[in-house]
Amino acid sequence: MKKGVVILVACITFFAIVFVALFGVAPSNIIPTVYIESVEILDMERNKINGNPRQLLLNFNPDVEKDGVKYMQYFLNADILPLDSTLRKVYYSAPEGSTEYVQITNHSNGALLIKECNDYPLDAPYANISITLSADDGGQAGVKDEIFLTVKYAEPIIFG
Repeated sequence: MKKGVVILVACITFFAIVFVALFGVAPSNIIPTVYIESVEILDMERNKINGNPRQLLLNFNPDVEKDGVKYMQYFLNADILPLDSTLRKVYYSAPEGSTEYVQITNHSNGALLIKECNDYPLDAPYANISITLSADDGGQAGVKDEIFLTVKYAEPIIFG
C-alpha cells in the first residue's frame, strides 16, 4: 500500500503541474514596460523638419517683452514611437554655452526662449544652435534626434 500511495501522490502532483502550466492564470496588474524606440523633433505645428543636416529656420518675431528686452517663444514637438510607450518622457538639450540668444526653458516639453540680438554682424544676422532630443524613459541609450536651429534676425546685407 505504501507504493500505491506514493505513486498516486506522484501522479496527482504531476497532473497538477501540467494543468497549471497549460491552463494557469495569467498574473493580473502586471504591465510590461514598453520603452521608447525612436524620437523625432518636429516644429511647432508638428511638421517634420527636412534637410541634411536637418535645419529649422525661424524668423525672429518677438511676442514677449521683459525689462526692455524682446523675446520670442517657440515650442518644439516630438514624435515618440512606439505609441504605446509606457513612459513617454523626453529631454531636450543644447551644448552648454552654444548661444546666449536661444535658451531651452523647459527641457521636458521643448519650450524655447529666443532673445533679441542687436549686435549681430550685418552680413550674418543669425543665431545658430544645435538641439538634441533624447528618450528619458530609462530604456536603451542612444535613442535621440538632433536638429540645427537658426534664428534669422534681419535680412543680411551683401557688401560689394
